[in-house]
Amino acid sequence: MYGGAHGTPSRVPLLSGNRQQQRRRGGGADKSRRQNTTAAATASEHYHREVAAAAAAAAAAAVAATNTKRPNKRRNGAPPGVPVALVLLVLAGYICLGAAVFAAWEGWTFIDGAYFCFVTLSTIGFGDLVPGKSFQGTDTQNGQLQLVACCGYLLFGLVLIAMSFSLVQEEVVSKCRHAARYVGLLKQPPRPGTQPYAL
Repeated sequence: MYGGAHGTPSRVPLLSGNRQQQRRRGGGADKSRRQNTTAAATASEHYHREVAAAAAAAAAAAVAATNTKRPNKRRNGAPPGVPVALVLLVLAGYICLGAAVFAAWEGWTFIDGAYFCFVTLSTIGFGDLVPGKSFQGTDTQNGQLQLVACCGYLLFGLVLIAMSFSLVQEEVVSKCRHAARYVGLLKQPPRPGTQPYAL
């Protein structure tokens, strides 16, 4: 069955050889038909296995090529971070949104609303500006809606501020480590796949 020069299955001589043998014997024996059917089925199985292996190798090569085109890590091996400018822009937009809403509800200036939002969301909380003018009528549906909206804004803002501080902290630490390695205060990290302390 493996009649090729390199141990690979040779389908053409196998099938044509069986036909020649069948012609020599008279071509009508049941035994030779069963052998031909078995040999053809075996050759077909090998062919399908080879095609499946080739398809798997092609898929693996395509995935490897895709991964090399789009590296998802920085040069130093760290995952890509969120730009600090984007984080600050989102925070400034969120504070401006709250400043506009509180300025409209409380009759404050935009600066007072921004000051209140920053002081409250950063958990400083001086207490010199307190929303209350619009919340005095909490017995009405509009007043209750404003109270729920204010609480929701502040709770989501606290989560946003904490997440933003964490993202900026990771970026600053990464840049400080890079600078320390450049200056020589820290050793270069070991390359992936190597042992840092080989015996």
